[in-house]
Amino acid sequence: MRFPKVLSDDMKKLKARMHQAIERFYDKMQNAESGRGQEMSSLAELEDDFKEGYLETVAAYYEEQHPELTPLLEKERDGLRCRGNRSPVPDIEDPATEEPGESFCDKSYGAPQGGKEELTPQKCSEPQSSK
Repeated sequence: MRFPKVLSDDMKKLKARMHQAIERFYDKMQNAESGRGQEMSSLAELEDDFKEGYLETVAAYYEEQHPELTPLLEKERDGLRCRGNRSPVPDIEDPATEEPGESFCDKSYGAPQGGKEELTPQKCSEPQSSK
């Protein structure tokens, strides 16, 4: 199966754009003080560049192949941008987002301990009665 030439050209443009974004990211990391805030900011910027590149590639393809969908595409692009800018999970290192109580790690480490006795060879080899 071959991709249409339009898609192939758009993919080449996307690849070049992503390489440029990565180069900018590395330049910032080498020239900047290695603070956690600077790293996170640069990573967020890199992610935004990638997302915009994806959106532009998809838009270019649909505008070329399906021009009747262009008005719908603009509305969807805005929705995707909003959805993409929202973090799906809270920052785990931010103490303000931590909820009191047992952490995920505590729960996951504690879960197997409760069922440990059930998996011993003695219990597995013993026939169980169905009374």
